[in-house]
This record gives sequence, C-alpha cells and structure tokens, in this order.
Amino acid sequence: MKCRKWIHDGNFSHVNQHENRNHAGCDETGTSGTTTGGGGGKQQLKLNQTIKYPAETQARLTAKLVGFLIRDARPAALTEGLGFRELVHALNPRFVMPGLKKISAFTHAMCDETRDLVLEYIHQLKEKGPAALRGMVGCVSLDLWTDCTQVEYMGVLLHTIKETNTGYEQRETVLSCKKVDATLVTAEVVQQYLEAVL
Repeated sequence: MKCRKWIHDGNFSHVNQHENRNHAGCDETGTSGTTTGGGGGKQQLKLNQTIKYPAETQARLTAKLVGFLIRDARPAALTEGLGFRELVHALNPRFVMPGLKKISAFTHAMCDETRDLVLEYIHQLKEKGPAALRGMVGCVSLDLWTDCTQVEYMGVLLHTIKETNTGYEQRETVLSCKKVDATLVTAEVVQQYLEAVL
C-alpha cells in the first residue's frame, strides 16, 4: 500500500523485509525523502544485490583498510588488484572498495591526526618544568630499515618511561620518517638529519 509494488511469490516475511529496507522513514502516506522510482518507494533488491553500509560504517572500514596498508607498508595500488577486490568482496560483500583518491585522502587525514597527537605530547613535555618531569626518562634513537618492497627508510624515535602510581608507563613515538638511499647514508648525513628533526 505504501509504494504499490507487487512482490511476486512473497509471503509476510518478504513484505516485512521490503518495508524495513525501503519504508523505515516513511510517513503515513508512504512518502519519504529518499524514495526513488515511479512507485514512490525503492525497488526491491534482487537476490545477487546487497545493501551498502551507511557512510559512517563505510568510513570506519575504509580507515581500517588504510591502516592495514600503512602498518604492513603495502602500496595503495594493491587495492586495485582484481584478486584483492574479490577477496574483500567474499569476506564482506557490503563493503565498497574505495578508489585511490579516497585512500589518499584518508591517509593524509590519519597522518595529520597522528601528527597532532605527537605534537601535543611533545609540547606537554616541553612546557612542564624539571620538577614535573621527575620520574621520567627519555632517549632518542635512530632506525634504518628496508621494507618489503625494498625501499629504505630512516626514522627518529622518542622513547619515554614515566613512573606512575601503578608502576611504569612506556611510550614510543615516531618523530620523523623519510625515504633514503642507503648507499648515500654517512655519519654526517645522519647527524644533519637528527639535528634537523630535534
């Protein structure tokens, strides 16, 4: 009665599912701001169709995908591969694989958010007086490594251990990370990089 759509070979559960999917936000007249089609309601899904996630859930899952790419040092182009897309679709058909532009936007947003957290933590350490820093030990280390794609990186890490009421709190913060050519890394290059970062 709401959308005048005839559900062929349908029983009560089919009609109920159709109403929940397409008319949850409708008023008494059966009209809704999100309806499409000439009948006033969304068309019923076919057997091989799935309902997309809401934007919030889609964004959360996209952030998890970008986190996977970052933590495992994988290229974003991995998500363009047919095999990877088929795997993700088999695991979760409702997830819409984002394009490279959206992955790039998420990467930059996550980078900015993490940078703000690191800067907030460092500024707190700088603003506290010597008395407030009692019970805390900190040191800086340099790390050189090659990732799974044979790209060399150099990073500077800040390690802090702070005495708390329940014991000790250990924290490791990446201050900087950049791609380098290992054949050109000398003691002078490392010194300049460290001084610039600090």
